[in-house]
Amino acid sequence: SILLVFMPLIASVYAIINSTGTLAGEEEDGRLEMMVTLPLPRWQIIVAKAIAISLALLIILALVAGVSLLVFGALQNQVETDVTGINIFMAVLSVWPLTFAMGMIGLFLAVFVPSRRVALMLAAAVLIIGYLGPNLAASTTALEPLEPFFLFSYLDSSGQAIREGQWAGDMLVLILAGLAALALAIFFFARRN
Repeated sequence: SILLVFMPLIASVYAIINSTGTLAGEEEDGRLEMMVTLPLPRWQIIVAKAIAISLALLIILALVAGVSLLVFGALQNQVETDVTGINIFMAVLSVWPLTFAMGMIGLFLAVFVPSRRVALMLAAAVLIIGYLGPNLAASTTALEPLEPFFLFSYLDSSGQAIREGQWAGDMLVLILAGLAALALAIFFFARRN
């Protein structure tokens, strides 16, 4: 479960750094102007970048899941547990919907805010609030109504989630949040001068 506490945070940091740099960084470097002169609709540029970010996150998580499976296999006979290597592998892969949502939020902010630094700071604020929010909401009744707005509240890092998997409804919420942020990125990029 420790892996599921830190892996989503680390992968989300990578997602926001990569996604905010993809457009805002290209605009600051002067490459975005060349890209929008290509005979492609603007939505295709955003979708291609979103697919690249999503696949990169999936590959990174698959590599971490594979290494975790190997390490668990080497240590499994030294520890008495009902968790299997496949449970560990799937638990690490289950982080992808959260990192996808964070990556698409970063992509939206990169489109909405032309400065990479500001986009990165806003995405980092979303990440920090999303990470700390569920704990604060659980300890303060005043913040309880806000818990559905914290993305990390949709990822269960308990031992039960490792054995049985994440709840499909929570994974769907994270994917829909990511798709909504992607739709906003497409909408604002198409109207940008």
